[in-house]
Amino acid sequence: MSAPDGRLLAIYDGHCTICQRARRLATALDWRGRLAFADLHDRAAIQALAPGLSKTDSLAALHLRLADGHTLRGFDAVRRLLGELPLLAPLGWALHIPPLAALGRAAYRQIARHRPCRPAEHAPR
Repeated sequence: MSAPDGRLLAIYDGHCTICQRARRLATALDWRGRLAFADLHDRAAIQALAPGLSKTDSLAALHLRLADGHTLRGFDAVRRLLGELPLLAPLGWALHIPPLAALGRAAYRQIARHRPCRPAEHAPR
């Protein structure tokens, strides 16, 4: 299930300053109103909006629930999210090009692994 109103639902870490800044930027650039955000620490909301998504999994990477019920994770979620923002859509599209996709995946892993608010036991591999 996506957000109840059909928007794409980004599940992010509301305790992380990097994640909070990214959410604020995405919200400001979401001129078409395509995105909704849920803090992974609001477990009641997460269980209602994304049943079965564990706190451990949601701490490991950004999750984006699509309107058709599929969930994208990590770099794939970021790439799709960028594609929904008119100003950043060209970057989202460019990140489908194989060399850029590989670089983007590596950059995402490094940022996710080393973000200062991240518990070490949840670092992605």
